[in-house]
Amino acid sequence: MEIGITDIIKTLQLETTMPSIIVRKSLITRISVSLDEILARLQNGQELNQKYKSLSKNASDRIINAPETFYTVLRQINFSKEQPEDYFLSYISDAINIELSNEGAEISFDQPAWSAQGDIYVPAGVWNLNTLPHTNSQYNPDQVFFSKKIHNIIIDSSSPRIVRMSESEKNEGFLSETLNYASPEEIDIVLPKIEQALDILKSTSKVVYFIIVSNIKSIYIVSDKRDCFNAISRGAEIGRVALHNAHRADVDVPLIMNSLLHEAIHSFLFSFEQSTPIINHAIYKDERLVPSPWTGCPLTVHTYLHACCVWWGLVNLWNSVVDQLPEDIKPGARQLLSTAQKGFQTGKVLSNLLPYKDQVSPDVFSLMEKIPMGNDILDKNKKWV
Repeated sequence: MEIGITDIIKTLQLETTMPSIIVRKSLITRISVSLDEILARLQNGQELNQKYKSLSKNASDRIINAPETFYTVLRQINFSKEQPEDYFLSYISDAINIELSNEGAEISFDQPAWSAQGDIYVPAGVWNLNTLPHTNSQYNPDQVFFSKKIHNIIIDSSSPRIVRMSESEKNEGFLSETLNYASPEEIDIVLPKIEQALDILKSTSKVVYFIIVSNIKSIYIVSDKRDCFNAISRGAEIGRVALHNAHRADVDVPLIMNSLLHEAIHSFLFSFEQSTPIINHAIYKDERLVPSPWTGCPLTVHTYLHACCVWWGLVNLWNSVVDQLPEDIKPGARQLLSTAQKGFQTGKVLSNLLPYKDQVSPDVFSLMEKIPMGNDILDKNKKWV
């Protein structure tokens, strides 16, 4: 079944979950094919491929669904000079061996290793993980560690991937030196917020809940020396969300709900773009040119298109659930609804994009011409498509 941008918008209008299912399956198929192709051409890859094929479906799915697998496969395809073959093979080997051990095999690890999902850590030694209780424990580099899950989303507060920075973030002035592993006390503050946010969404909006749990596979809990809350997702690590400073007292449950859907929509769009571009790559300029009607900050055309979809999804979230929420969090939810509506109310969503029309794929721009603006956005029943 072909999925187009109109189907994406209908999902964000909370009308259907089917596009999210199809887009995710398409992404996983592409990763699986790419992984097979890479292993087939690399020295020692065929032996690893045989071990990979011997895994149960559940174990192989854990590897292929991991955001880190997408990141590693993508870098091997596009940036093989930056990512040596031995790094790729080491990652896949560790991922496979942990899953084999988790299924009852006794595996010798020459050095510490993390699972593809980032939810299991083993120090060097011989391990049969199937014999160990898979209970959450505090990370210790000398002991086997199993991380916590909330609504089947992995909570990663310990893996070395947390403080890794992308090149684009470094170029924009983000510094890995500002990132720290969250303390046990900070983690204990954040986890109930995430759990309550997902509990509420599951009971108030099945579609929003499904968009989140199908597009977010792991959540990083990060302590950031820059004293502000931030939620981040990346196109190179589809399915992974980082929550920076979510332990702050001013980060309440509605803000966590808002942030999870915000980043889930980004992941949904990133997945969709693996097969269907939303920009015209032939003439696209990766420059911050378009002012955001919500923040005033200049955005790239690509980020601007994402922003329009994200804010539209957030308007629909709060319109659909605000009256069902516990009384103590309704004020925060209403404020977030007002913030999401604000950009559309300016009436500038389309006019800001017009000078850069040629950078947008034709079907996407045609859809942008229909985007609700002005006081139309205050109508709960207003549809984009």
